[in-house]
Amino acid sequence: MTKATRMGRLLFLVPAATRDKPRGRDGCYGQVAVAERPGNPYPGEARARLHLAIMRLLLVFLTVAAALPMPAQQNRPSNRPLLAYVGTYSSPQGPEGSRGNGQGIYLFQIDPSNGNLSQREVIPNGSNPSCLALDPSKTHLYSANETSTFEGANSGSVSAYLIDRSTGHLTLLNTVSSQGAGPAHLSVHPSGKHVLVANYGGGTVAVLPVRPDGSLGPATDVKKDEGSVSRARSATAPPGSFAFSGHDRPHAHMIQADPSGKFVLASDLGMDRIFIWKFDAEKGALASISTVLP
Repeated sequence: MTKATRMGRLLFLVPAATRDKPRGRDGCYGQVAVAERPGNPYPGEARARLHLAIMRLLLVFLTVAAALPMPAQQNRPSNRPLLAYVGTYSSPQGPEGSRGNGQGIYLFQIDPSNGNLSQREVIPNGSNPSCLALDPSKTHLYSANETSTFEGANSGSVSAYLIDRSTGHLTLLNTVSSQGAGPAHLSVHPSGKHVLVANYGGGTVAVLPVRPDGSLGPATDVKKDEGSVSRARSATAPPGSFAFSGHDRPHAHMIQADPSGKFVLASDLGMDRIFIWKFDAEKGALASISTVLP
């Protein structure tokens, strides 16, 4: 590759229609590199980030493999290609002050016989679609666009896409406010009727309703993480650890419903806390906090 590209998360694998390999702009197929930022205060951070990226990829592969229906796995020809979506940092306002080098959401084809990745398409999105999630039916994809400005407000955004199951192509349906700056994570409620988003920069979490066509409506509930932050630097973390950063104020970092859909859990990196809410599916609301775990 001509330059290192910082990519987001590999999302999911599905059977794909066979198609000739498209050649990437730089002649590379499915390569992901991690660039060490100029003036990096933590010499080991680039290596730590690479290790973390590899762990995320392995976890995603394991999660997807476990989620696919067994009959479909058994009936799918072993040589049939799979598809994978990869989120990227694509905005001049990249992560932690660095510039994003991506162009949007990348669609790759995976050869199941050897694991090779070949790029099929790039769906343009210049707003750092760094985290991606699928609805339970695998017909829609949602991206957390990790920026600090949306329609003039101090907020990031979330985009909804329709998936063409035959090609993997994404069609943008709409984009709405995430109700906080820098959305770092999102997930879809098990019912498929709500998208949950955690805003790292804003220290908030929000519930976005999913309309019948898969597009998103304005937030039905927003919660701001309240409480004291944890110690600025861990006394035991190794050099390059993320435990050295993010304890200046609340930073909502991840949000997920439990399998039953009755509860929603969200972690805050700045506070070192896990918040647990009861979820009101009728109102799309996070009810009174039942537990705060240290």
